[in-house]
Amino acid sequence: MDILKHSIETQGNIFAPEFFQLSNASSKLSLDTLLAQNPHIAITDDIVGQVRELIKSRNPKGLKIEELDKLTEQTFGGSSTDVYGVWVYYPWLSKLVHILNESEFIELRTNRNQNKITIAERDTLASKKIGIIGLSVGQSIALTLIMERGCGELRLADFDRLELSNLNRIRTPLYNIGEYKVVATAREIAEIDPFIKVSIFTEGVTKENMSEFMLGNGKLDLLVDECDGLDMKIQAREFAKQHRIPVIMDTSDRGMLDVERFDLNPDLPILHGFVEGMDSNSLGGLTNEQKIPYIMKILGASQLSARAKASALEVEQSISTWPQLATSVILGGAVGADVSRRILLDQFHESGRYYVDLEEIISDPVETNNQNLEIKIELDEKASKFIVMQVPIPKISTQILPDHQHLEEIIHAACLAPSGGNCQPWKWVLKNNSIVLVHDKVRSDSLLDFNNTGTFLSFGAAIENFVVKAQSLGYEVSIEYKLQNIDDEVIAIFSFFPQGIEGVDIEATLKPTLVDALETRETNRKNEGRFPIEQNKIDSLKHLVSEIPHAEVQIVNDVNRLSDLGKLIGEIDRLWILDEKGHTAFMDEIRWTPEEVESTRDGLDIETLELSKMDVTGLSLTRDHRVVSMLNQWGLGKILTRMSGKSLDSASAMALFTMPGTSPMDFIQGGRAVERFWLEATNLGITIQPMSISIFLFGRLIQGKGEGLTAKMKEELPFYRKSLLKIFDINEDKGLIFMLRLSKASMASVKSLRLKMENVYYR
Repeated sequence: MDILKHSIETQGNIFAPEFFQLSNASSKLSLDTLLAQNPHIAITDDIVGQVRELIKSRNPKGLKIEELDKLTEQTFGGSSTDVYGVWVYYPWLSKLVHILNESEFIELRTNRNQNKITIAERDTLASKKIGIIGLSVGQSIALTLIMERGCGELRLADFDRLELSNLNRIRTPLYNIGEYKVVATAREIAEIDPFIKVSIFTEGVTKENMSEFMLGNGKLDLLVDECDGLDMKIQAREFAKQHRIPVIMDTSDRGMLDVERFDLNPDLPILHGFVEGMDSNSLGGLTNEQKIPYIMKILGASQLSARAKASALEVEQSISTWPQLATSVILGGAVGADVSRRILLDQFHESGRYYVDLEEIISDPVETNNQNLEIKIELDEKASKFIVMQVPIPKISTQILPDHQHLEEIIHAACLAPSGGNCQPWKWVLKNNSIVLVHDKVRSDSLLDFNNTGTFLSFGAAIENFVVKAQSLGYEVSIEYKLQNIDDEVIAIFSFFPQGIEGVDIEATLKPTLVDALETRETNRKNEGRFPIEQNKIDSLKHLVSEIPHAEVQIVNDVNRLSDLGKLIGEIDRLWILDEKGHTAFMDEIRWTPEEVESTRDGLDIETLELSKMDVTGLSLTRDHRVVSMLNQWGLGKILTRMSGKSLDSASAMALFTMPGTSPMDFIQGGRAVERFWLEATNLGITIQPMSISIFLFGRLIQGKGEGLTAKMKEELPFYRKSLLKIFDINEDKGLIFMLRLSKASMASVKSLRLKMENVYYR
């Protein structure tokens, strides 16, 4: 071991071979001395074979053996073959090789390029200088360039040393482990073609040496960027743009090659505008995980392969860094070298992104489904009115009708209620001085919404808001519930009466201050730390819930139990998001851009999720169902539990609502209890976040006997349900209704929009 270490250390960063020409006395003496002092040097001498091959290449029509022998003898001119050509010594290999002189060597070594690369083109390329930053894919490009002799000078920059794990994609011998990548690559270049000029930068490219790298001894004709440093990717391009140096970058995924022709278009935005707004100075020193959001933006997450997206989610989870395969890196070497050659020969002039996706080009045929997709027609104004026309609504003599402005204020308040995925599954129709609440079934079509339980919760919350607002405007409200079966479309009829009315079954007077929270109530997913909630506030919230017959709420604020709950909810959320149907349902709820948010005015604005850049990136990557499928196959995807884990880490408490059963009216009354709790919590300065995927999955598991659930869900959910009941100390027979996170945080960044009045209220 000591001998090996000494051998590596004494070689240092030597990467240039030594040349000896025996026709020169001084050079011959130097070689004799070297051999005398190093008798272990291995000698390779096939100069006669090279000369004969050179002669044959110059006579493509063919030669007879005697003709070839005669020409070979004439070439040596009667002198010793030792004197012909040059001797090249590789100190890191302790090997001495006898080769043709430079011009003949280049002629013979490139002979089989013709005429894919002509002699004139070869000579043009020999005058070109290429710089390569990053020696993984960069090494593959460098060696491919040299094999074709695609340039005359290479500048290599990388501060990393070779590790064993690099050898999954970098073709280099084991004895190079521990060596600088640039040194190992420069040596391999010299072993292929010792006449190529190579300079190395073992510190990588920095602000301090960038000018030397790009401009020293003549400006680069092309820059190849394969570095990991995001700050340097931008800074190198800024410099290249300033000096009109074209840049290419291979990504080793889907064969994507990025080309930026700053030489032809100095106004071209860096990285095609994908880094607009990024400050390169803030990108240095990021961890591999922290780099992912920026990498996704730079590369275009939607264009990545499914495996790359899925793997990105696992960085610093189950894998340490961005994965690369030898097949992709070697393909990148070929594509990069090919495009470099054509740029340098003025044969290719475009900027852009180009894909050589082998999995797409060479793949099994994909069966297409030609069946007509089910067309969902939203419940429109005429349909809603038609449904309501079938419902008898007798007019009571003491009944009154609020003026138009008050009616809109009341319905607006009702529509501010929360709903699953902000689906807003309601229509409000005026008939005979009453307001009829109608179920818009198209809007509530979701796997989580088993037997419409989530929708009934939303109706309960909307009803609570309706009553709160009406009472604040001086009206008494009577509610006739029409809901009997889960498929009923008419939910309830609201009638208005003056204050002090007698002989009418009206709603009990609610806490007057609840109206103050109607507009400010919000879902708040911020995680700003765990703060205790005063016991008197918890008691006040519980009391309000108890005013609704049979409604109960259990509140957990013990740190250990909250931690257990966080792990449990995280695992259930992961099950849901990794399920194909669950994944589709969840992604359908997200609105990714301001344009989507405004045009639909439903669903979840991505900004309301209060995610970090990494979490937004992770979520966007899972939009591709193939990513979810792969994470499932691999048994991975733990990162998908992180959002839930963070939420519970900063939770002050968790509240679980229960009713005696799970009938439609249990959920409507439960929804009223949840909204009453939420409004009062808002007034008390407590922020709320629904966390109820588990509750709805438990409903499908128990009441639905697992209908629509995967085998994995059916296997795991019973355990999670028992664990949740134990954490909250709740009996098995209780009807689980809803669960909320309680915390203290600043105002939510964004509130979800609501549908416009003309889309929900019909007169």
